[in-house]
Amino acid sequence: MSAPTKARSLLDGAVSWLLSRKLPPDAGSSFPAWTAPGVPAVPVRSAWCYGDPGVAAALLCAARAVDEASWEREALEIARRAAARPPDQAGVRDAGLCHGAAGLAHLFNRMYQATGDACLGDAARFWFARTLELRRPGCGIAGYAACESRSGEPARWRDDPGLLTGAAGIALALLAAVTPIEPAWDRMLLASLRPTGWVAALPPSSTYGR
Repeated sequence: MSAPTKARSLLDGAVSWLLSRKLPPDAGSSFPAWTAPGVPAVPVRSAWCYGDPGVAAALLCAARAVDEASWEREALEIARRAAARPPDQAGVRDAGLCHGAAGLAHLFNRMYQATGDACLGDAARFWFARTLELRRPGCGIAGYAACESRSGEPARWRDDPGLLTGAAGIALALLAAVTPIEPAWDRMLLASLRPTGWVAALPPSSTYGR
């Protein structure tokens, strides 16, 4: 078996397994955070790390890589459902890339740029605005602190200069939103979708531009 044939077989199996784990339509999210024998599959917050937006972006990348239209339809369905999720049910507490507002904004922006889907563009602008609302001048790093929370424990806030949960990642997402330069750095997030035409998500008249 050639390497491309073997790789495609593995990809087909991975996507089939993934889609078989979808939650019922009336659940709060399309996928659980994780799945294992004997572990209840429960809805999860919106996030890149283990939420529907991250799943949708990765699946859309896979669909485009092998020109699989059915996977792209699934990815867009997951993404649109995540975009329509009420913000108070998204579980977002801070602004980081991993599971915060900037991460959601960037993922929705990436998928909007790749598909032109208006509801994804609206979701990107909403979460960028929320990212800016979360800034607290004089706190954290450049006004941003990272929230750490564990079940049954009070939330803890800390200064974080890093990429996934800190100020550096927030800055990269905001830069991607206001410049015409494609953010190829997000290949490490499996979100580097080829755009139909990269444009700034936030126009110069936006809150960020003032």
